[in-house]
Amino acid sequence: MRLLSLSLLVGLLLLATAPAQLAGLCSSPEFKAARRFRVGEVLAAGVSADFNGDGKFDLAVADEYASTVSIMLGDGLARLGAPVVYQVGSSPRSIAVGEFNADGKLDLVTGNGNSEDVTVLLGDGAGGFGTPNSFSAGSDPSSVAIGDFNRDGNSDLVTTNAASNSVSILLGNGLGVFTLARTLMVGMNPQAVGVGDFNRDQKLDLVVANADSNSVSILMGSGRATFRWPLEYAVGDSPSSLTINDFNGDNRIDIASANLASDNVSILFGNDQGNFNASADFGVGEGPSAITDGDFNRDGRRDIAVANYNSDTISILFGEENGGFTLDSFDGGPGPLFIVARDFNGDNNTDLCVGNQPTRAVSIILNNAQGEFAAVSNFTLEGAPVALLTADFNNDGKLDLVSVNNQEEEDTTDHEVGGTVSVLLNDGAGDFIEAPHFSAGLLPTSVAAADFNGDGRLDLVVADSVTNRVFVFWGNGAGGFTPGAPLPVGLSPRAIVSADFNGDNTPDLVTANRNSDNISVILGHPRRRGFSTAVNYSTGSHPLSVAVSDFNRDGKQDIATANVDSQNVSILLGSGQGGFSPAANVTTGTRPSYVATGDFNRDSNPDLVVANKDIGSPYVSIMLGTGTGAFSAATNFPAGEFPSAIVIRDFNGDGNLDVAVVNATSSSIAVLLGNGSGGLGLATRFGTGLFPSSIVSGDFNNDGAPDLAATNFASGTVSILYNNCVTSLSKK
Repeated sequence: MRLLSLSLLVGLLLLATAPAQLAGLCSSPEFKAARRFRVGEVLAAGVSADFNGDGKFDLAVADEYASTVSIMLGDGLARLGAPVVYQVGSSPRSIAVGEFNADGKLDLVTGNGNSEDVTVLLGDGAGGFGTPNSFSAGSDPSSVAIGDFNRDGNSDLVTTNAASNSVSILLGNGLGVFTLARTLMVGMNPQAVGVGDFNRDQKLDLVVANADSNSVSILMGSGRATFRWPLEYAVGDSPSSLTINDFNGDNRIDIASANLASDNVSILFGNDQGNFNASADFGVGEGPSAITDGDFNRDGRRDIAVANYNSDTISILFGEENGGFTLDSFDGGPGPLFIVARDFNGDNNTDLCVGNQPTRAVSIILNNAQGEFAAVSNFTLEGAPVALLTADFNNDGKLDLVSVNNQEEEDTTDHEVGGTVSVLLNDGAGDFIEAPHFSAGLLPTSVAAADFNGDGRLDLVVADSVTNRVFVFWGNGAGGFTPGAPLPVGLSPRAIVSADFNGDNTPDLVTANRNSDNISVILGHPRRRGFSTAVNYSTGSHPLSVAVSDFNRDGKQDIATANVDSQNVSILLGSGQGGFSPAANVTTGTRPSYVATGDFNRDSNPDLVVANKDIGSPYVSIMLGTGTGAFSAATNFPAGEFPSAIVIRDFNGDGNLDVAVVNATSSSIAVLLGNGSGGLGLATRFGTGLFPSSIVSGDFNNDGAPDLAATNFASGTVSILYNNCVTSLSKK
């Protein structure tokens, strides 16, 4: 095999980090991923409408744990404002929007399970709501809907009462006050209710999903707030949510139920008499918890969208002629519990918003008019991934991925299973194929790559926090690796980086060792497969991350570590011979967990950016370099919940470095655009899998734009976020 020069090998790694000039700019980050917004604790239900009359859709979310409703105003660009919270009854499990007091302003109502009532919030037309008023309903109201059941021109309410197998009718007086009028028996454990005129007699009827009867009940209305005895129709197992529309184009109302236990959707096609045909069932994802409809591909037919809680997906059933459907599925984020269809960015395409219960956040997933939604691409790995690396490992000119994975949660004492390395080879179109994984230590924490033995092929080194070693794997140039001799380092190495510290044109290593409060520097041998014995240098308390640059511009590589328990970064200046000066410490934010370096103010001096994972102050900090090894005081920028890893690129093509940081507890990536003067803009958050742990950037689909990839510790996946900022790019 033809050997590659060191400069070319460096180029293979720099494919992931080389700057590029975009042929167009984005004022905000644009990635093929859901926009994620933190709200509440237990997100039971959501509804969208224009609450402040600005022509843009807003969102209201019912929080079952906090017994609140959060209002998030939309800006028309798929962004939601900070939640404004209103107290309601105990354990709201559903929410609906209507007009209750004839003032032309939208109001809200929640069905509250524990307090067995409904709470009405009257809107002021400016996005605010008045004092909540509650009215008695049935036992454990699980769903609420709105209609004028007695045809007096005032909105009335209906609730499903899960504990009493009934529905309650509450009549409105047109002033926002409701009175319980009657209770009607339905099937067992009713979970959802819909309102429509099924027999075309101009009187509103009801449909109820009965979870324990595996049926829906149809109650024909009299127009006097009374209803006939219910007729039951069989559907799938445990129907949990309903949507009503004309799904076969015959101008008659049909019913679709999401069936939680049978992983399907049942469609009942209606006729003019209010009767329905036997259900037609369509498979979707696992644990469908919520359903809505819309014309997502703009073909004039109604489509159905389903949130699948157990498989973390969204299923779209695209409507065809005569009531047929074609299934498509994509990532819905962790545990999607409710789903809403609206145009959140004003492009006349129907988008989706889901409530991701495990992340305590909502996600907006944009639609491109063909029914293609901006969702991440996920790839399943072996175990729980903790670190990620991108480079071209099989010399085909395409960026691949390497993930190191644990088989258990970190910081446990049982390490019997051990760690693994997963190699994902890129097919050039942005899809990745996993090569056979291989073992690597007991609890690996970090990975780096370089050609350590001078054979023209990229090798790997993996830091293991239990054995206190670095495991070496020699690459074969085709994406395969064979183990070499491990290298002892300090206690509990948490990060590893490769660089040339002694100027011999051979890659060396440095590890950040958490439990020994030091770094280990290992020099590489240029002409043999081996390394020198590690030399340790003290740092601050519990270093978790390490970065390398020439901080004092003397032509020699220096080292920075993020020290989580001493609230600082240690700077160790290199001698150029492989040695380092004693650490000088620079104060950061609280609990710095990650450090990276780049030139954020374009003065040719390397600066620092640090992720601070303190719960009370989750910031990234910029510290501007002077070119002498010293740095300015930290300037903090809000990032998200528990920021824990960083990558630096120019994501929008304006020539300024930007920052992407993973937020572990909100399962998101925050992208902050740089202004070229050392500042960062407001964070735009994009959804990932559950508990992201590391992040890299590279052009994974060869369109010239830098994409993102993140490992998700709790999901066991890698999420790929493709950059949609521009359509073309001209590399420098």
